[in-house]
Amino acid sequence: MNLSKKQKYFAIGISGAVAIMLIVGLAAFLKQRSAAGVPSVNSADVPAAVSDLQPAATTTPTSTVNTIKKSKPPAANTAKKVLTYEEASKLYAGHKFQFDANCQASPMSMIVKNGASIMLDNRGGTVRNVSIGAKKYSLAAYNFLIITIAESKPFPKTLSLSCGSQYNIAKITVLE
Repeated sequence: MNLSKKQKYFAIGISGAVAIMLIVGLAAFLKQRSAAGVPSVNSADVPAAVSDLQPAATTTPTSTVNTIKKSKPPAANTAKKVLTYEEASKLYAGHKFQFDANCQASPMSMIVKNGASIMLDNRGGTVRNVSIGAKKYSLAAYNFLIITIAESKPFPKTLSLSCGSQYNIAKITVLE
């Protein structure tokens, strides 16, 4: 296939333009990803960031997607900073039970180590009385609570979650 000089330059120009667009697009994607808060730190750095936060309740209603991460839950702490709903939701992603308007829990099961903190998130418009094993918690409408799972031996231990008059809606397996 014989191409004229003009056709060759045109093909080279198009190829160069496509390459430049790919590079610019990749740079924009990476910039947007870093601006969206996708962490570029080691998971070993997370406990240091968690040590200056103290979970607390908020009343900011938002919808969330429960993402499952294979990471350790944040350790319980005694620092003074109050978490917003958005901060807590990100911090406890994968270690959060979310209760909907019908008192149904999502996810339906979770595995945690003894002493781990988890988030109980009420997305319903009424107060929810939630039980985990023998412990009872009250969640205000559109509010959340951070709790620490503290169980005695033997392990593993399975705890049932109840919400209002609905029993065994979810399970937590506690490991040593």
